[in-house]
Amino acid sequence: YDDKNIGDKSEDEQLPPRVAVPGSGLGRLGWEIFSKGYSVQGSDFSLPMLLASDFVLNGCGIPNMEADTGGGESGSSFRQFGVSPFISETKNTTSFQNRTRSVVVPDVDPTALQHNEDEDGLAAPEFTMMAGEFLSLYSHFLPNHQKSQNDHSHQQPNSPNKFHAVVCSFFLDTAPSLPHYLLTIYHMLEDGGLLLHFGPLMYHWSGHGSLLPGDRDDTSTNDMMNGDNHSISSKYQKRNKHLDERYLSSIDYTWEEFRYMILQCGFEIEEEEMYIPARYTADAKSMMKVVYDCGFLVARKKPMNRK
Repeated sequence: YDDKNIGDKSEDEQLPPRVAVPGSGLGRLGWEIFSKGYSVQGSDFSLPMLLASDFVLNGCGIPNMEADTGGGESGSSFRQFGVSPFISETKNTTSFQNRTRSVVVPDVDPTALQHNEDEDGLAAPEFTMMAGEFLSLYSHFLPNHQKSQNDHSHQQPNSPNKFHAVVCSFFLDTAPSLPHYLLTIYHMLEDGGLLLHFGPLMYHWSGHGSLLPGDRDDTSTNDMMNGDNHSISSKYQKRNKHLDERYLSSIDYTWEEFRYMILQCGFEIEEEEMYIPARYTADAKSMMKVVYDCGFLVARKKPMNRK
């Protein structure tokens, strides 16, 4: 997708376009967008991902004193590490050498980008990372949330800096409630802002807590005494009491339903492509690979008065 369409600088604030990258993992996608001159805000819920991304983005750029040039200046090289990600795999391997081969990370210097204010006075872009679940981080953009804050504080609601684009790679199918995620993204965006999606529909919260035949017939005694004829059975509750409640409320949507919700939220779909092959944590030299036929979609937020 032509990134020239993502957004233009604000005439009054002279700031670069802002891009949110939820579920950014190790931060590589956010870093690549930042390298194009955009201000990027990455986020992730996974603590291991956040720790690893912090180490790669910040720790690997520490000056390496061993790379002294001999001229009294410290070396400018960055730290790289060799890892063997396939060493524990014993199945579908063609040779021992393929199992033990190493990969060097990071392959670029994460701190090499130095953006400065340009000739037109456009401020330098920023790259930040946030920790937390998507809705907990961004639900303040929702109108009802802003109204409740205003009623509580008796002040004008905050006008948070909205984004010119939200870029989702292998992210939206991790939502416990896809409609809530899409509505939040809609309100995160400026009018004319873009939602870019790439990934499968694996649905992280799928496959657990399904109702079985008879679950509604064996209602508990207390429910019957209280007149609750619509409650699920105590058998069902005992079988799924160990599960996070999000497993019990998540719905798996088809691609047609997914794109319909995007349209209903107030977006216009500008680009769409299906069946784009993408490997996932796959060893290119293995005899077995996980490959998704992904969907790609670009949708633009319509102005509120056009909904």
